[in-house]
Amino acid sequence: MKKWAMVIMVILCLGGTAHASDVSLTAQGGLYFPTDAQFQQGSHLQLNLNWKNVYVFGSYTMTERRIAGQRAGAFNILGLGLGLNIPITKNLSMWGQGGYYIPKSGLVGTTQGCNWDDWANFQEVHYLYWNKWGADHQYSTQGYKIYEYRLQTGSMGGAIGINLIQPITKKLSVGVIAGYQFLRFTETFYARNVSNPSVSYIQTRQDAKLDGCILNVSVTYKF
Repeated sequence: MKKWAMVIMVILCLGGTAHASDVSLTAQGGLYFPTDAQFQQGSHLQLNLNWKNVYVFGSYTMTERRIAGQRAGAFNILGLGLGLNIPITKNLSMWGQGGYYIPKSGLVGTTQGCNWDDWANFQEVHYLYWNKWGADHQYSTQGYKIYEYRLQTGSMGGAIGINLIQPITKKLSVGVIAGYQFLRFTETFYARNVSNPSVSYIQTRQDAKLDGCILNVSVTYKF
């Protein structure tokens, strides 16, 4: 997190030495459409600090997950990074951004101490997940009733898209932003045997695919 604070400070310093019209702030918000059917339509918020065609951004993506048809909790993502706007016409531009994204999943329970019963939220979802896994692999999971879910703490990702901007006053403009986000996190599911949970367990590992379309409206203020 310290490196992102340093980047923001550099941009602010550059903005302080630039002409006022070079620096602006863009707030945007709208809808997020994940391509993976496990994730439901959600919301996307973002704040850009712009200096000419370069910007620092902070974003927050909110969606909800379902596994085996059952609600598996919220899945929210905080993003921090850098972006670039490339003008095409007076009111239209392309943009691209990349950064570090930090996920938070409602499936993650408390893993403090050795109270195995608290290691997972949404117990029914985990049961259905492992019941299907056992049926698919001809393996009995009946003795594995202690569940755990671990999610990668963060990952690099990015997005590309277009901006359509309409000036309202000399300093204020509104716009429509469409884009596509590329983002994945490694996740691990555990099912532990109740007789010896620390040693006897099965696990699966895969990517949670958070790729998806973003459609936002924006407001930009030039300083």
